[in-house]
Amino acid sequence: MTDVQQLLLQARAYIALVVVIAVFSFLSEAFLTPANIIIVASQVAINAILGIGMTFVILTAGIDLSVGSVAGLIAMIAGGLINEGLVLPMFGVIVYFHVWAVILISLACGALVGAVNGFIITRFNVTPFIATLGMLYVARGLALLRSDGNTYPNLVGKPEFGNEGFPALGS
Repeated sequence: MTDVQQLLLQARAYIALVVVIAVFSFLSEAFLTPANIIIVASQVAINAILGIGMTFVILTAGIDLSVGSVAGLIAMIAGGLINEGLVLPMFGVIVYFHVWAVILISLACGALVGAVNGFIITRFNVTPFIATLGMLYVARGLALLRSDGNTYPNLVGKPEFGNEGFPALGS
């Protein structure tokens, strides 16, 4: 195999990406505009973050099937905390958190789910495939219970509590 053939073989994914960008740029003049690039980047961001995390899981010869459902559960928790706050009926109050606190609470909930997965895998010697498959359904069920099957189309927040989002990021 010549050096050129080996280079083409190793760079085939990059070549395909350049071809796809060139074709779509030719078909639509709005494809390579800054607005479209921002939209595409915002749509891909969550998959990129999950993919980076899954890379570490796979490098350790494990697998986590629950990652998407846990992300959905965490999104429902964050959306509920921003829109509705935390209702404490025993005290007759609703606690609203600042956006940074919502992020930390959501990350802590995700870490808790991961810790439960790890505990089940190590303590009870369950294979990661089975443990995370079970957690996938648990996380989906909890997300549905939290939202009653509804979505949060607009995260409005309350300006007096500082939980309106991140204006600098467009949210």
